[in-house]
Amino acid sequence: MFFAGTAAAMLVLAAPVAAHGTMAAMHGGLVEMAGETGVEVVKTDAGVDVYFNDGHEELPAASFDANLIVTPAAGEKFTTDLEPASGNRLTAAGVTPAAGAKLVVAVVDKSTGAKSFATFHYE
Repeated sequence: MFFAGTAAAMLVLAAPVAAHGTMAAMHGGLVEMAGETGVEVVKTDAGVDVYFNDGHEELPAASFDANLIVTPAAGEKFTTDLEPASGNRLTAAGVTPAAGAKLVVAVVDKSTGAKSFATFHYE
């Protein structure tokens, strides 16, 4: 009986915990954390879209100033502004990262001035 109770307790303790909600991709992209903010980067036909959430709800794109820093596998590194589009989505139209590119989303929360970064690698 002791072992069965201990095994059950170990299973409960081994279960994944999401204290700040989920880090699942909601739009089919790559997800990383930038401080307490979930950042999802999605390549689209029109460019790159970036979505913000706090794990429980979407965060309005207009609440942030953000840049996208792209380091291609071959070529020059460049930076572009992420423009608020709708809801929690910002966009960098015309940016098409190729395989091997590194993308960094640099974020400034307009209300607090807090700066954070999320780094993504496209394979």
